[in-house]
Amino acid sequence: RSLCTLRVLMLGKNYITKIENLESLLKLDVLDLHSNRIGKIQNLAHLRDLRVLNLAGNQINIMENLEGLSSLTELNLRRNGIHTVLGLEQCSALHRVFLSDNK
Repeated sequence: RSLCTLRVLMLGKNYITKIENLESLLKLDVLDLHSNRIGKIQNLAHLRDLRVLNLAGNQINIMENLEGLSSLTELNLRRNGIHTVLGLEQCSALHRVFLSDNK
């Protein structure tokens, strides 16, 4: 069965190392990948309806690849190793950004 109408995906604490295989989830509104082992923000540009992205507690060093996330209102990147922020201006709908406990 297709998951193309899925709105919320909660995958925290699952040892995930890469953001991938989300191509069919075009209606996704909330993506929670906190406390995994993700090292890079990638493969999200097609999620035009995504409003909330939680990547707290991963291993991300560069905040990048946010283009296409035009509906994003909340971005949580706490507790990573972020030392560089790129492309934040592309997310014009952002209301809340959490970047505490980074480099």
